[in-house]
Amino acid sequence: MASMSIRSTYAFDPDTVESIRTLAKRWKVSQAEAVRRSVRIAVAQTSDEPTPNQVLAHYRNQGAPRDWEETRAIMGQLRAERDSDDLRRTDWPE
Repeated sequence: MASMSIRSTYAFDPDTVESIRTLAKRWKVSQAEAVRRSVRIAVAQTSDEPTPNQVLAHYRNQGAPRDWEETRAIMGQLRAERDSDDLRRTDWPE
């Protein structure tokens, strides 16, 4: 665990205090750790990178970034590379 070198004081309303206590008990950690984890989770959820669900929604609404023929060509190329790699891995000298 990281060394705690900064102390801060915050004023919370009673409902927030009860929520912190509830999380701390549920997670079996101190209230300070519950606040730290909650902040980390909130930051991760508000990042600029899209979530997997947002990416799926985008492609459902906008369509694929290439047409079907280009997709088939890429799939064929990847399949050939995988087949070649499989042969390389299984073709051991005796």
